Amino acid sequence: MDISDPLHAKFLKYVPYVFPERSYSNGFTADDTRIIVDWIKKDTTIPFESSGSPIVYSYGLLVPAASSTKAAAPPGISGSMARFTIVNDYLYAVNSHNLQSVSISDPADLSITNSMNAGWDIETIYPFEDKLFLGSMGGVFIYDISQPDSPVKQGDFVHARACDPVIADGSFAYITLREGTDCGPTDNELQVVNIQDLQAPSLVKAYSMTNPHGLTKDNNLLFICDGKDGLKMYDATDPSNLVLKKHITGIETSDAISRNKNLIVVATDGLYQYDYSDPNELVQRSRLSVNF
Repeated sequence: MDISDPLHAKFLKYVPYVFPERSYSNGFTADDTRIIVDWIKKDTTIPFESSGSPIVYSYGLLVPAASSTKAAAPPGISGSMARFTIVNDYLYAVNSHNLQSVSISDPADLSITNSMNAGWDIETIYPFEDKLFLGSMGGVFIYDISQPDSPVKQGDFVHARACDPVIADGSFAYITLREGTDCGPTDNELQVVNIQDLQAPSLVKAYSMTNPHGLTKDNNLLFICDGKDGLKMYDATDPSNLVLKKHITGIETSDAISRNKNLIVVATDGLYQYDYSDPNELVQRSRLSVNF
C-alpha cells in the first residue's frame, strides 16, 4: 500500500501464500462429502454474541521508524507478536513452518525470493542486528541473516510447549510462556535465556507471571504485556534479578513497541502511548479507542 498520502492510500501489489493457511478449531469439522461448486458474493454483517473467551489471531504490530537519514534505521519496527518484520531491504515472514524472504528493494514490486522450512508451530519473528529469533510452541529458533536472502540456522532453545513470543538484545533473549491457549498447558512465566553462545543457549532464570503475552525492551527497561494483569515495567540491568518499577492495571494488554522513550501498547480496548523518560514512571500520552 502506498500511504504517502494517508487520506488517499493506493493499493500496489498483493503477494499471496505468505501467512498461515486457514484453519478450523473449537469442534468445527469440514464435511468432506461435499464440495463447493458456486457461490454468491455479498457484504454482510452478522451480529454475534459469545459467552466464551475470544480467540484472537494476531499478525503483529508494525510501526514506522523515524530516522534523520534513510539508511540509519529499517523502515519499520515490529512487535514481539508479529509474524513479519523488516530488516533493511527484506521483509521476513513466517507461517506455521516456513521462513520466507521478501525483497522490498522496489516497494511497488515485492517478490518472495526464498522460502525455507524453519521448524514447526512457528508463531512469531523478531530481528536483532543480523539475527532472526523465531518463537514457536516448542522453543526458539535462531537464524543468521548476514546473507539476507539465505537465512542460516545457528541454534535453538527448547522449552515446554506453550505460546511463545520472544525478543533479544544481543546477550539475552526474553521469552513469555502462557497457559489457557491451544498451544498447550504450561506455567505463566517469563524466561531469560543467555544467548552469548548461539549454538548452546541456556536458561538464566524464570519469573512467574499472570498471563504474559508480548514484550519489548529499550536499553535496561523491559516491558511485559501481562494480559488481564496489565502492563509491567522492569529494570533489567541484571537479567538474573529483574526489578519491577511500575505496574499499570485496569487494561488488558497483548503487545508493545518501545522506542525513543515512547511506548506503544496494544490493549483490548485500544492503542495506548506512554512516556518512559523517567525510568521509574510510565506517563500516559494518549489512547486511541479501538476494539481488537
